[in-house]
Amino acid sequence: MILPNDYKKKFFNNKIKHRVYRPGRLTMYLSDPSEAVESNLIEECLSKNFEIVERKIYGGAILQNLFKDIAHNFINEEQKTKNLIQLIFNVEDEMMRRGEISSDFIFFVCKKQNKEELLKK
Repeated sequence: MILPNDYKKKFFNNKIKHRVYRPGRLTMYLSDPSEAVESNLIEECLSKNFEIVERKIYGGAILQNLFKDIAHNFINEEQKTKNLIQLIFNVEDEMMRRGEISSDFIFFVCKKQNKEELLKK
């Protein structure tokens, strides 16, 4: 991880975070069995039952795991910190743009459909 050690100190024990990884299915199941259950079907289900007014992707594939346990180190107004945060966001945005990673978070604004519209689907 290419962050200065000051930014890699873990919240609960002040040790340096050396690895960033996505949790596996077993870890997710053990920590929260409801986490991401069939999440790939959410958008399809929403579009069958609602009119999607707005869909906004928010990333998170890198950010969520990178900042786990160390986010508190980024809560200051120093320019160095702001620059690091912006760089990390830019890397994630660019990787999503290239299709190398997908967004872990999507926000939907939906509108209730009338019965006739639902029956057409």
